[in-house]
Formats: sequence, C-alpha cells, structure tokens
Amino acid sequence: MKNKKNPLLDIKNLNILYSTKNGEAKAVRDASICISKGEIVGIAGESGSGKSTLAYAAARLLDKSAKVTSGEITFESTNILKLSEIQMQSIRGAKIGMIFQNPASSFNPLYKIGNQIIEVLTCHVKITKKQAYEKAANMLKTAGLEDAKYIMKQYPHQLSGGMLQRAMIAMALMCEPKLLIADEPTTALDASVQAQILKLLKDINANTNMSVMLITHNLLAAAKICDRIAIMYGGRIVETGTKDEIFNSPSHPYTKGLIDCMPDINSQERYLKTMQGEPADIISVFKGCEFAQRCPECMKICAKHTPPVIEISQNHFASCWMHYKAEVKISEQC
Repeated sequence: MKNKKNPLLDIKNLNILYSTKNGEAKAVRDASICISKGEIVGIAGESGSGKSTLAYAAARLLDKSAKVTSGEITFESTNILKLSEIQMQSIRGAKIGMIFQNPASSFNPLYKIGNQIIEVLTCHVKITKKQAYEKAANMLKTAGLEDAKYIMKQYPHQLSGGMLQRAMIAMALMCEPKLLIADEPTTALDASVQAQILKLLKDINANTNMSVMLITHNLLAAAKICDRIAIMYGGRIVETGTKDEIFNSPSHPYTKGLIDCMPDINSQERYLKTMQGEPADIISVFKGCEFAQRCPECMKICAKHTPPVIEISQNHFASCWMHYKAEVKISEQC
C-alpha cells in the first residue's frame, strides 16, 4: 500500500518464505505498510495470515527457517535488512521494543523479574545499578503495577498472566523506544484485563508519542486503539485504511467477512456467523487472488490474476478486482 512521507517504519514489497518439509511456505507476499511517528497501526487477520511474521521481520527476529527473498524494511531511513546482527542489536530494544505473544515463555523462569527488566537497559545505556533499579520500578508503575519493588523480587511463575504482560510492557519500554511492536498482547487474558492492556498501550502512545504496531486477530481490539488498520490474508495485505474506513466502508470481501463474524450483542441471531471455506494454503502457488476460493464476489479474473492495489480514498486502499476502474473488457480477456 502507498506510504506516507517520512514514515518511522516503511515496509516495501516484502516477501518472506519458510522452508518446510512440504515445500516453501510463502508467509508474506509483496507486503507494504508504513507507520508514522506517534501512529498506532493494527495488522489484523486470521491465524496464519502472516501478520506475526511481518512483525518479527520488522524487528529482525525471524526464525532461522525464514528467509526474506525481496523487499525493504526501512526504520528511520535505514534499511535494517542490510545491517549486521551487531548493528541491529543497537536498534532492537533501544529504538524498537517488542511485546511477545506469550509473556510466560518470554521471561527466563530462573531469574527474577527485576533482573530481567534491568538487563534490557544496561545492555544499551551506561547507567548505575541503582539508577537502573529505580527506572525499572518506575516503568513497572507506568505499566500499572503499583507495588513495583515487590514485583521485581518475584519469579515469572509467581505472577498472573495480566501481571506478566504488564511486566513485559515495562521491559519493552525501558529504553523508551520510538516503535513498539505488540504481537497479540491480549492473548489468553480475560476480557477485563484485555481492556486494561489496550488502554495502557493507548495511554503510553498518547503520553510519549511512541508509534505502535499492533498485531491482532481481534478487530474489536484494533478498533479500540488503532488509527489505521491493515488487513492481511494469505500473506498479503489486502486492505488498509483508517479505523472508520475499515469498519464503516470495508472495500475487500475478506474484510467484510471478518466484520460480519464479529459478535453483536444487539443481534437476534443465536449463533455467530462464520466465514465459509478454509484459510489460504501458503505453500500453494497462487495465480490470482488468494481469497478467490472463499470469496462470494469471485469473478473469472480473480482466479487468474493478482488484483492491483486500488486507491479508494486518500488513506484507503484495497487489492480487489471489484474496484478496478480502468476501461478494460475484463470478461473478454478471460
């Protein structure tokens, strides 16, 4: 999708594949997205759509089985794909913070919470142990853990899921990064704690002007805090737009399907709606639109040619043949 001027993070035409025993899995296909300073952008889609792979690529944390075959990831005008691991370590943690999907597996069970949070800061900043301790305590309070000094003395297994997630957020914020990547930060948390975590991210964004990339399968979560939302399917970004544009005028059939599947407390229906068909097989070779087999609006050309990115409005783009405006006799070409 088209990018804004001077974005903090600019991903262009990114392609990533995984080597598997069944063949090459194309997890990300020609993905382009940008995030400006102070902006919260959500990447949403079903499991396996490629959103987490995109996030991990932005922090250069991809698994060894993953390979970036083409594209650029530019952070503060530097293509981080060309940096050495040592150079990247000076950016990761210091300028790009990461909240992982499962905090219980992200903390080392053998070390106390405080030691692990302090280590993030001391790796990047020359600071005394006392100063690091005080900053860690203050950051835990910022993350909503008031009894910070008690929390710092605990081991990960002694904290609840919500407390661990807050501690993870505090650790990600220790070096005051310019970009925070949050990969499913509300997974496995109950509804009230989910709302608190989302509000915390929104408040931190408002108070520090820190940019946020929110990875989620929950469109309701994205609606609460995001300025813009990108919808991914089969490794491809199929639609981007402001929050209002995505929810009020969705322009891709997949986006419409996701919204239709959202629970509605005012609905008289006894059962939630579901989307027909199976998610895209990312190992397959696509000749056309990845969503064609599940799309209720599918045309002949959809199965043969990848749809172009169409500008719906200034900030709203969709990759769908339904919006192709050129005067071409598509039916004759098929």
